Amino acid sequence: MITSNASEVIRQLRAYKSLLKKKEGEIVTELVDVGTEIANDYLRRATVTGYPDAGITSEAKGKRGHISMVGYSAGFIEFGTGMHYIEAGQAHPLADEFGALRGEWGLKQGKNPPWSFFGDVGQNPLNTTVPIGKGFTLTYGFPANRTMYNTGKELHQRLEDIVKDVFND
Repeated sequence: MITSNASEVIRQLRAYKSLLKKKEGEIVTELVDVGTEIANDYLRRATVTGYPDAGITSEAKGKRGHISMVGYSAGFIEFGTGMHYIEAGQAHPLADEFGALRGEWGLKQGKNPPWSFFGDVGQNPLNTTVPIGKGFTLTYGFPANRTMYNTGKELHQRLEDIVKDVFND
């Protein structure tokens, strides 16, 4: 009798372990899906100079997943440019850690109140850029959008709800 009870417990534990492995992959997939939506939303609302080439890529595979912002302008969008937007609330909390120091963009021209770059004005809702001729644009920079940083924070806040939703399905 003891042997049969132990066998049943072992069978149930194996079934539960199998369920947990399946749910683990589902949680990763759901986190990547939700995180991709969040990141794309932040990227759509980004204030940028010129024509941004950044995009969000993501992949969920088994126990691992990633969400990335890729493209030449990704660093500019994440960390901002120029000294015009130096208010504490607009600085990126991880800028120092990643070497994205304020004003260092564009051959350190971002330290100047306005600075110029070779390129088009593009789309900038703050109207902080002005074409000045011969392909150059004058800018006051733009704030850090923090697309990936804010996505991580938001996912962290929603993690418990996402896990509960996966286990309730």
